[in-house]
Amino acid sequence: MIVTLPPEPQPEPIAAFVATPEPEPEPIAAPTFHPPRPTPTPRKPFDWESLIGVKLFSWIAGIALVLAALFFLNYSVEHGWLSPMVRATLGMVTGIVLLLVCELRVARDYSFTANAMDGAGIAILYATLFAIHALWHLLPVGVVFALMLIVTAIAVLLSIRRDSVFIALLGLVGGFATPALLSTGENKPIALFSYLLLLNAGLLWVAIQRRWPLLTALSVVFTVIYEWSWIGKFLTVSQLPLAVSIFILFAAAAGASLWLRRRADNAQRSFDLAAISSAGLPLLFAIYVAAVSSYGVQYNVLFTFLLFISTGLSVIAIFRGPAWLHLLGGATIALVLIVWRASSYTPEAWPWILVWIAAFVVVQLVLSHFTQAPRLVIAPLFLLLFLPFAAMPVPASAPMLLFGTLFVLVALVAAYAIRHEAGPVYAIAAFLAIATEGVWSADNVTRERLTTALIIYAAFALLFLAVPVIARRLGRNVVSQWTMLGLIVGSIGVLFFLTSGSIAQYALAALAILLAVINIGAISEAKSTERTILAISSIVLSWIVITIWCANALTPATLLAALTVHFRDVRDLLATGLTLWFFATPILYSATDIRQERVRALLRCNPAAPLFDAWRDAFFYGRWIEASRWGVLLALACASFLLGYAFFDRLRDSYAEAV
Repeated sequence: MIVTLPPEPQPEPIAAFVATPEPEPEPIAAPTFHPPRPTPTPRKPFDWESLIGVKLFSWIAGIALVLAALFFLNYSVEHGWLSPMVRATLGMVTGIVLLLVCELRVARDYSFTANAMDGAGIAILYATLFAIHALWHLLPVGVVFALMLIVTAIAVLLSIRRDSVFIALLGLVGGFATPALLSTGENKPIALFSYLLLLNAGLLWVAIQRRWPLLTALSVVFTVIYEWSWIGKFLTVSQLPLAVSIFILFAAAAGASLWLRRRADNAQRSFDLAAISSAGLPLLFAIYVAAVSSYGVQYNVLFTFLLFISTGLSVIAIFRGPAWLHLLGGATIALVLIVWRASSYTPEAWPWILVWIAAFVVVQLVLSHFTQAPRLVIAPLFLLLFLPFAAMPVPASAPMLLFGTLFVLVALVAAYAIRHEAGPVYAIAAFLAIATEGVWSADNVTRERLTTALIIYAAFALLFLAVPVIARRLGRNVVSQWTMLGLIVGSIGVLFFLTSGSIAQYALAALAILLAVINIGAISEAKSTERTILAISSIVLSWIVITIWCANALTPATLLAALTVHFRDVRDLLATGLTLWFFATPILYSATDIRQERVRALLRCNPAAPLFDAWRDAFFYGRWIEASRWGVLLALACASFLLGYAFFDRLRDSYAEAV
């Protein structure tokens, strides 16, 4: 028997090994090295023990010593113990001995106490010298003044030697108190302010060397007190040039200190603030002089002073900062001009005031060019002064001089605005010019001055139209849509003064020329900038001007007036005729909407149809008025005017009989 073994099972095929690429390991970023933070230095605790145990008691001891000396001198005077010479000798010896003792070697280990004793000695010397002059009359004022100067110099030297601001402050107080203590009540400004200038210079040098800004700040305060005290007590009209010179001298000295031994520390900012304050405070004096009529009549002195101070502040703003100093000077000029005009103006100042305004504008524009923000300019506000001048009889009687100066200044401001793309600067100047035209026109446009008014209006209109054209050619964006719209409205608005009163019947030619100039410029500007509103506004306002002129100048000297006089029924037929004419005029509809050709042909015979078609195209569709349509409108206007005037003139002689 054959046994068949089952077949061996075939091994399953093993899939071929496919190596899967292992992803590359991401690069390990290098560890960022952070340097160890420095260990903060522990704040040194305030030394209360030194303050209370050493400094405070040293100061108390010094003050007590001064009071003891003063009470002793006073007590001896009341009881007659000592003669004046003995009292003076004791006071001087006490002060000198204190100063000498503090210079001994043993005093070096007690610096706070020595500083307090030095201060006490200086105070005793000042008090004794004052008593020698004011109470005992032992020495003349010149000798006592010289001795006080020596004491002040000693105090300054000791403060430097001992590095003590306390001694310096005593010297400052004593130095500034000397003129007041030794005052005889006489007016001696040159001697007084020469002394104060030297004292300021010496204290400034000490303050800069030792970095003590408190000395400079107190010097400014005491100097200002002396200046205004002298102004309130002694200033007269004849001494105004001297007062101006004093303020200029001290302001120049303060401004010069901004360039002396500058350091990059915290004290420098305090020094700069004190110097800027000292240089800018004279602006208050300029406002004061402008407000007092007896001083303001010397306008040449006032404006020279104002120009110098404002220019100095602008120079400081350009080279040292801050930038607002330039704006402060400009704003003060505008304020002084307004205050002076309200309080101190006299007819003798005309026309020299125009020269000063022009000088202020030119200087401010030049200085603004070099500042950090040249677009911020106060100069256009100076033109505010032209508004009251235009309403005054003397300036208004010379309109070519007034408006000629204004035109040149507005042109300069416009050139500056184009250079720096300062649109608001130009807008302010232009609107003030239009306002000045309006103020002058309200009372001064007569038949004799009609030509002058035409020249003024045309010149400014051409200027306002030329500025945006020049700016676009130079690639500058100066005149905005609303500024241009305002100028167009203002320019046409001024022409309303030619549409009423006795001048209206002579102003037709002037109105036609000016409106043509303004409309041509407005349409050109609208086309170049795609601002349809400019053209629409100009056209609408022009027709309003013409309508008002017709109502004032032609009524009742027109065709209807003549017919009404001779034919009384015309008045009743006029209302019906106007109603029919209204419906026959394409105002609320267009002639193209009518399908009948005969009706459309009939509507074309209506002389008002081309006018309202033109308005509709401009307002609703933004289409330009064709030149042929302009020609038709002009021809109709001329024909209607000539017909009405000829008919009126022909029947003029028969009006009296008909009435």
